[in-house]
Amino acid sequence: YTNVCGNVEREYTRDELDSQLKTEFISALQPAFGKLSELELRPNQIVTHNTDLENAMNAALSEKWGALRGLKVVSIALGSVTLPEDDAELIKQAQRTAIMRDPTMGAATLVGAQADAMKAAAANDSGAMTGFMGMGMAMNAGGGMNAQNLYAMGQQQAQAAPAGAWKCSCGAVATGNFCPECGAKKPVSEGWVCSCGAVNKGKFCTECGAKKP
Repeated sequence: YTNVCGNVEREYTRDELDSQLKTEFISALQPAFGKLSELELRPNQIVTHNTDLENAMNAALSEKWGALRGLKVVSIALGSVTLPEDDAELIKQAQRTAIMRDPTMGAATLVGAQADAMKAAAANDSGAMTGFMGMGMAMNAGGGMNAQNLYAMGQQQAQAAPAGAWKCSCGAVATGNFCPECGAKKPVSEGWVCSCGAVNKGKFCTECGAKKP
């Protein structure tokens, strides 16, 4: 009371303080949202973290509101959170680009595009043959990359085992010292490394003939 209206001679209504409180509240929203950004939330998930936002707001306003005015943020109501159209489009474009890193997804997209191109070629005003000729020239200009090649690349990536991988007796593929499924320890390799760098299993090195130490 002393800090807010202690020097007021007559009446002091709340509307005289509301504008100042709104300004301070909006100013405190920036560091509060900064705390939420550390949780790596999507924009539409912010409304589900009202409690976290309330705590962050109280932390940002505790000294100014709590100690100075005796106020505390009890609850916050948020409507839907929307992004500017430019930012939303950038996110969508980044997601589409990330999907295309998978060769099989790229192949599926290419097949869909080729199907649309074939429909457009069939409906070409100059004749279907002219349309298909143009489509063939466009495909040749793409460097010969087709859906079959992309599917093959995807299968090769799926079959390639990660470096240092080993197969457990339970059938799981692990990369560490223990199986993530059953907890079994990685089996000790029976081979030995020669001074020449070759890996052997017998009593003599198959590269230089040195005896197993």
